[in-house]
Formats: sequence, structure tokens, C-alpha cells
Amino acid sequence: MPAVQLTVPTIGTKLTLTRRWSFLLHREHRNTKFAERLALSGDWGWRSSGEPVRVVIPKGTILTVRRIYIRQGGGDYDSITFTIPKGACPDKKIHGRFWAKLADVNLIKCEWDMETVKKSEQDAVTALGDVAGA
Repeated sequence: MPAVQLTVPTIGTKLTLTRRWSFLLHREHRNTKFAERLALSGDWGWRSSGEPVRVVIPKGTILTVRRIYIRQGGGDYDSITFTIPKGACPDKKIHGRFWAKLADVNLIKCEWDMETVKKSEQDAVTALGDVAGA
């Protein structure tokens, strides 16, 4: 496997998709309102069951990181919660808060809004660019 650069955003970082992002939206109560906005049918309650639904978020959408959940021994629950503000997606019906599993999040291709990144992370990202260009 080729070497990759590990980069973990902090809470509040804004990411703009440079490619559409396809992921599985899991049937869980925290995804209910987002699923309703997308007119996805089925049960989205606390103890709902059923297969997750494939969702596609268009290129150009701005995601804001709201929660990162990674825990030893809890791999099934590793996830990142995002919000898409109204008007931050080319498809105007797509907005709100949702979470996705880490395996799907790792497929995101994006640009970081450096104004939303803490100074210490900005320095690290700049240094990465310097190394990559060397």
C-alpha cells in the first residue's frame, strides 16, 4: 500500500468537496432530519433497523466538521458528524446535520477553508505543502 498523508480536521473546519461524495447514511435517530430533507423513506428512529441508504453529496458542497467520534474497541461507531448550512450545497434541498462512518469519510476529496483551521493546524498544513513540493 502506498504511503498517505494523515490529516485530521478539528471541530469547526470547513471542507469544500472537490468531487462528489457518495456514502451510506445510516438509519439512526441523529440522521432523521437529514433523511427527511432528502425525502428518504423508512424508519430513522432510535432503534430503527434496515439497510443504510446511499447518498450523494455534490461537488462544491461545504461541510463543517461538528463532531469526531473515534474510540478504542468501538470501530463500528467511529464517525464524523458534519453540517451543511443552507445554501452551502448546489442542491438546495441538501442541508442539515448528519454523521457518516469513518470508512466513508476517508473517501472525501476536498479543499480545506484555511480561515476555519486553527493556527497550529495551518502551520502543519503549510509544512506538508512545503514537503510535498520538495
